[in-house]
Amino acid sequence: KKRKESQQEWQNQRQSNRDEYSTLPRNEKFEAFYQAQLNLNNDDWNNFMNSLSKPLPACFRINPEYPFRNELKQQLQEFAGQSQIVNGIEIAPVEQLKWYPNGDGYKLGTDRRTLRKSDELERLHKWMIQHTDSGNITRQEAVSMVPPLALNVSPNHKCLDMCAAPGSKTSQLLEVVTTSLGSEDEGIVIANDADTDRAYMLVHQCRRINSPLLMVTTHKGQEFPTIFPEFAQNSVAIRSSRASGIFDRVLCDVPCSGDGTLRKQPNIWAKWGISSAASLYPLQLQIAERGIRLVKYGGILVYSTCSMSPYEDEAVVAQLLRANKGTLELIDAREFIPNFKCRPGISSWYVLDDSKIKQKGKSKNQKSSSTNNEENDENQDNQTEDQNNNNDQENNNEEEKVEADIEEKKEEQEEKEEENGEEEVENNEGMEVIDEVNGLEKCLKLGMTHFQSFSDVPEHLQKRYQKFLFPPTPEEAEWMHLERCLRCLPQDEDTGGFFVCAMRRLPPPQYTELINQANETSTTVTTSTVINNQDEINANSESNNNSNENENNNNDDKPQSQQHQQQQPQQNTRRSGFGGPRSVVDLKQW
Repeated sequence: KKRKESQQEWQNQRQSNRDEYSTLPRNEKFEAFYQAQLNLNNDDWNNFMNSLSKPLPACFRINPEYPFRNELKQQLQEFAGQSQIVNGIEIAPVEQLKWYPNGDGYKLGTDRRTLRKSDELERLHKWMIQHTDSGNITRQEAVSMVPPLALNVSPNHKCLDMCAAPGSKTSQLLEVVTTSLGSEDEGIVIANDADTDRAYMLVHQCRRINSPLLMVTTHKGQEFPTIFPEFAQNSVAIRSSRASGIFDRVLCDVPCSGDGTLRKQPNIWAKWGISSAASLYPLQLQIAERGIRLVKYGGILVYSTCSMSPYEDEAVVAQLLRANKGTLELIDAREFIPNFKCRPGISSWYVLDDSKIKQKGKSKNQKSSSTNNEENDENQDNQTEDQNNNNDQENNNEEEKVEADIEEKKEEQEEKEEENGEEEVENNEGMEVIDEVNGLEKCLKLGMTHFQSFSDVPEHLQKRYQKFLFPPTPEEAEWMHLERCLRCLPQDEDTGGFFVCAMRRLPPPQYTELINQANETSTTVTTSTVINNQDEINANSESNNNSNENENNNNDDKPQSQQHQQQQPQQNTRRSGFGGPRSVVDLKQW
């Protein structure tokens, strides 16, 4: 019940924050920052800003295992195959996503809010709800469909989604893996999320597929436990499996600042800042680094964010390549999504800081609060003095105070209006000058600080702007090939902003030696030897049971304190020998 109430409260708050797209506030910091980082020409920049100011079209995909897909597509054309007039605005007909496999992805001509509120689209809305609850379609943002496609998943793959909630990408993976159900080589999808409430949402999203090849866990992504495969029975095999990992595909859709979702969350415009992207860099790096350790050699890891900031995108990828040089390479995921329009990744960016701008705003607020506090203190002193006077004098003083307060408030309002007017004039004048220079100079004009290297970062900001947040050197950029990353800008496919990067883990030279050593130590036994070994194991187990019974009979004659002292060391050794959160699991039993 509390979860439903909190969810309803969140939806109401989200609905109240949805301002009209035509009256979005202008964020000069956002414009200057991305004009400097993206380096777009004038026409492309205007298309970029115009796309962000429009609502995000609603998208969905059809379940590939739904047997009546063709009939479903015909019904869709009947509902939304032609343009319609809704609230005096023409809505384009439904459009097929050409880059989605088998043509099962669709984009509507309107956003989700209009689809939900409009009476003209009520039949279409009910039709979508009906098929969504049945698991025939899944409503999902278009760019959110890209990371699972970049993984190039096969039905027999063991997949891990490290930050899975709310579950749209997990369901997309599960639709592929479920086709292996009943075969000798079944796949599995492990969906993990650190938040238990979001994990419930994840289960609700995936249960419509009705597949047993799903496991939901709640771990921190950077602390996801190591899972040993079935063959890891000796120390050499355990070391080799721990080094290699067991997952064929790992998806790291990490937490981010989310400025790529501006089209569906307009309230981000006013709250946007550089510090939020820079502060999330360590967490994103830890989750991705853990994902690399969990994927097997030859497997693919996809790192994705719904942010357009290079601090959360290319900076993280560059550090992953730097720390795993020789065992990690970028692959171009465009070969898996050939018709998808996107931009190449960037290998150079500016490290900027906007803390001075925030400090100026805080200092103004502090000054205003201090003046208010002084006025309150003076009023309190006056009140104590008035209490010592006669009642008539008190009434007169109170009336005078009220009149004085009214006059002071009027004067303060007039001063504020004059100051705001002066600031608007200064800002407008500044924008006229700023528009004539490039993006970096715009940032400097607005009061941002540009750090050319880590040595320029002040000591109190070095935890936020770390050394590896800076762009790679030209020598590093040559072998990193950051241009293989996928940058999704809103104007290209009429979507939100997104970043996708696919990496393949390569085995180190010493790994082959370790595997050969494991093969030498594992002896090939015949059926007769297996039976003899099993008889020996049974005989040993019987003797151990007899000895345990004798010990229990002897312990019955002893006091309980002595029995507890004898049992306690065994419990301690078991706990210490467990080795933390690791667990030996047979994936076939899952």
